[in-house]
Amino acid sequence: MIMSSCKKATRGLVQHGFELRPSVWLRTPAPQYQIQKVGDLIASFPPVFIFKQDEFGRWWAFENRVILDVVLDVIIELGYLPYLTDLKSLFFTASSAVQCALEERACGRFTRKDFAVPQFQPVYNSFKEYFETSIVPDAELLARWNEYIELVFATLRAICS
Repeated sequence: MIMSSCKKATRGLVQHGFELRPSVWLRTPAPQYQIQKVGDLIASFPPVFIFKQDEFGRWWAFENRVILDVVLDVIIELGYLPYLTDLKSLFFTASSAVQCALEERACGRFTRKDFAVPQFQPVYNSFKEYFETSIVPDAELLARWNEYIELVFATLRAICS
């Protein structure tokens, strides 16, 4: 249910959240624009789309608004808040769902991709490994993550109360 809910929430968020349609003023063909934009978001690892830049120019992993919205929407839709103590796996699943949704648009038009364990377990594992090798050993990044998760839980409690 989590994977299905993540994919459902993601499809509605990536188009707007990553500005995958050009402004009409650009006079750029939409498919061309989308191919370039998606390519920029998923071309590297870790992919650019998982990051959010703060007011000081620092980039923070898994804080992208689209990923956060997917996590919030899934927890609310499934009623999981009372059962959660850790959100890492949900953030990795949401990030994988965003990757899938972006890949659906990578050729400039929508091409449906199944969001299933066999296809996206490696993507999930890569996010998990990135977290364990880059965030956990870095005291500043881990402190930021822990504070972020506390704020996410506070937001969920406020929404669900």
